[in-house]
Amino acid sequence: MWWVGVLLLSLASRAQSLEKLNMCMDAKHHKKEPGAEGQLYQQCAPWKDNACCTANTSAEAHDDNSYLYNFNWNHCGVMTNKCKKHFTQDTCFYECSPHLGPWIQQVDQSWRKERILHVPLCQEDCHSWWDDCKDDFTCKQDWHYGWDWTTGAVVEWVESFRFLCVHITKELTWSTHTNSREEGTTTPHPPQEAEKKCRVQREALKIVKDSSHLSHRLFTLIPLGKRCRCTKSGTNRTLNSFYPQAIRLMNYLH
Repeated sequence: MWWVGVLLLSLASRAQSLEKLNMCMDAKHHKKEPGAEGQLYQQCAPWKDNACCTANTSAEAHDDNSYLYNFNWNHCGVMTNKCKKHFTQDTCFYECSPHLGPWIQQVDQSWRKERILHVPLCQEDCHSWWDDCKDDFTCKQDWHYGWDWTTGAVVEWVESFRFLCVHITKELTWSTHTNSREEGTTTPHPPQEAEKKCRVQREALKIVKDSSHLSHRLFTLIPLGKRCRCTKSGTNRTLNSFYPQAIRLMNYLH
């Protein structure tokens, strides 16, 4: 009769595993149990037949500054649509999928009792996400803590981040960064000074075209002339930063 006990244990284990693939986590906007919603918004639509999110949550997942997490995707300039679609898909997956049971963990937070951790990501999705977001900007290394939206600024400096193949430190000084180029290329590198000017001009023109950029006003022409405003500062941190060099170059081109 020992095989009966083994069979019962096997069936119980199987049932428990299936339950983990049809459950909702105990979090801020999740439903108690998964179920049909009839209609979910755009990228959340694949879960409409059995979802942990409501239709309203699925719509909010597509907003730039949603009440879901009080977070703005455009916190460091406007995020491109091709990049934003990946974060929207990630939000829909987190809010709507009923198949996250194996990765649910208990947490002691005021706004949720459970979270997901170490959920696998397909290699092609990872590569696509990187390719679509590699030219976008963020102001922090960790989005989970340390934000201060009251002043429009963050409360920590990012040590370094990708900036048109230029390395930026927290002191705003910069140096040419060629490590990201393909190794073994047979194409000779252009002179670094010329390449740096090209990058400065390209980034400055992007800021000029983006009226919502925090530094847009620095590249606005003065009322009585054809030149950009000069930057006046007593700190070496600002004088040695990207902006004075970009403004001087834009004035020269005008």
